[in-house]
Amino acid sequence: MPTVAAETSPYDSVPYPSLAYPETHPDRLATIGILLGLEAPDVRHCRVLEIGCGDGSNLLPMAASLPDAEFVGIDLASRPIDRAKSLIERTGSKNVSVVALNLLNFDEDFGFFDYIIAHGFYSWVPKIVQDKLFQVCSNHLTKNGIAFVSYNTYPAGHIRQISRNLILYHTLKNNIPDEHKVRAGVEILKFMEESADERSLWKTILHEECGRISGRSPNAVSHDDLGTDYFSVYFHDFIEQARQYGLQFISEAKMADVLDDRIGAEVSEALDKMSNGDIAAYEQYLDFVLFQGFRRTLLCHEGIGLDRKNFSDKLKGLWVASPLRHSRESKDGIVEFSSEWRKGTLQTNDAATIAALLYLEKLWPRGETFPSLLEHASASLPSEVLDKAAEEFTKNILALAGKGAIELRSHPVAVADTISTRPVASSLARVQARGQSVVTTILHTQVDLKDEPTRRCLQLLDGTCDHRKIANKLVQEYPALRNSASTQLGETLRGFCRMGLLIA
Repeated sequence: MPTVAAETSPYDSVPYPSLAYPETHPDRLATIGILLGLEAPDVRHCRVLEIGCGDGSNLLPMAASLPDAEFVGIDLASRPIDRAKSLIERTGSKNVSVVALNLLNFDEDFGFFDYIIAHGFYSWVPKIVQDKLFQVCSNHLTKNGIAFVSYNTYPAGHIRQISRNLILYHTLKNNIPDEHKVRAGVEILKFMEESADERSLWKTILHEECGRISGRSPNAVSHDDLGTDYFSVYFHDFIEQARQYGLQFISEAKMADVLDDRIGAEVSEALDKMSNGDIAAYEQYLDFVLFQGFRRTLLCHEGIGLDRKNFSDKLKGLWVASPLRHSRESKDGIVEFSSEWRKGTLQTNDAATIAALLYLEKLWPRGETFPSLLEHASASLPSEVLDKAAEEFTKNILALAGKGAIELRSHPVAVADTISTRPVASSLARVQARGQSVVTTILHTQVDLKDEPTRRCLQLLDGTCDHRKIANKLVQEYPALRNSASTQLGETLRGFCRMGLLIA
């Protein structure tokens, strides 16, 4: 991989919070692509580029979950890249590499990629770098490759721009040092909110913006809201820029944006008429209706035919999984399902859906192919109602996926659904548990293991220790566990399993 001299970046002095973003995972991109009729590259053997990879918190977990794929990360800031290299070395990862590089110096030596990710990048770089991003996607995406680009959008971007201008004016006028800008910004927003007329729209706006900024990490606000480069764009302008480089809009990266009708059939029909078949126009009208301020857009090469309607047919090639667990059953046949990680419950009396969710509950965090799941769900139904039941079941699965109650996947994830004699967690999670409470799962989600013995237990899951040996080691280090080690270990391992921390 090419190497060039590193350049200075604000991210060297103020580190950005380390996060994994589920919506950027190649499996999510491939799944949505398949739903829309794209022959997406097999993620198990794909090549992935992340632009603006930081310290690798998003890239390395992907590499851990897809050991036969190749991952490349670039970032202008050298210090985060150094941290990523250190983590790569400590985890022994062989399928991921990172380099400190200005995107403007990206050249043909990098080759082609099936998936290109640029999360939190476009809106925080100059126009020349934005153009280079599109050029890289155009020149380095494989034939059916997919690019993920997130960015700030209007109309809500206008409100955020006002907050930014207010904070920058206040901090510059009063010579407030960079390290105190975020705190001073929250204070001035609170002051303005308290001073505004109780009946004014301005007071409501200030209240919302104050809550948004004060609820985020100061380091994230420092870069995302107060950085030197800061742009919002109308969706139709973003898509027009992409078109200039031979790229077309696929969809947004959240399954709800693809499958869930958040605006209702009547409004959707009206927007269809207004847009006259132009998908970019429809999405732009949608931004005005929903007052959107951020998008996660998927792009592919122009000329690829997409099918935005017949989702049911595409389910045949996908896997289905669900973290839901049945929690209550009433006498009238209604079964209630809930998840320990999501608020709210799901209630249904559809026999096929109930059978499917109960089956998926046993498999979680693994999944099942949709055809096999349909066969299982239909096993107890009378033959004369099978066709109608299958059609209704398919609609239900799509609706549940749109609401996040189930997951659609493009491949069988190598995650354990049972606890082996010598459990194994990913080397990345084990290393993360040594220095922090938040670890990333094989499902590309993050869990907070606040308890120190729990984190220590995770570190011991390298496949060399059976349950007894793990319990003995924990007792040696934490004597207070002597009388409960075996019981607690069983509960902890079952929790790890459901979280998606154990490798199959």
